[in-house]
Amino acid sequence: MRLERDIKSEENLTGRILDVFAPIGMGQRGLIVASPKSGKTVMMQHIAHAITTNYPDAVMIVLLVDERPEEVTEMQRTVRGEVVASTFDEPATRHVQVAEMVIEKAKRLVEMKKDVVILLDSITRLARAYNTVVPASGKPVTWKKAVR
Repeated sequence: MRLERDIKSEENLTGRILDVFAPIGMGQRGLIVASPKSGKTVMMQHIAHAITTNYPDAVMIVLLVDERPEEVTEMQRTVRGEVVASTFDEPATRHVQVAEMVIEKAKRLVEMKKDVVILLDSITRLARAYNTVVPASGKPVTWKKAVR
């Protein structure tokens, strides 16, 4: 999946660097790990712009979990694709419900032979929500279980 675009801007630099150092392929998962306030959201917006420009037939879904309303509004205004969000003032059950709804929608679209891209911010907050919602079994929820 090519992220570099034919434009001259700083935004294109993000796509070029990702193409060179961490190329993304169809069907793959990627993870951005960085400290707070380091520009992860901006990078995600650049990735979303590159995908919607280079792959107009792909269905883009941006899933925001436990975010501030300002972040949700900014993403809705800047990304050409569906933005599904659960803000920080909603309970953990809502975060899980929204995430599972997006996954089910993506499955249905894939069954219709569509290419689907889900950009999730933040998997850590989603895992915390699952830990809160899933009944206690005495064992901590592992990443493997949370991803299923």
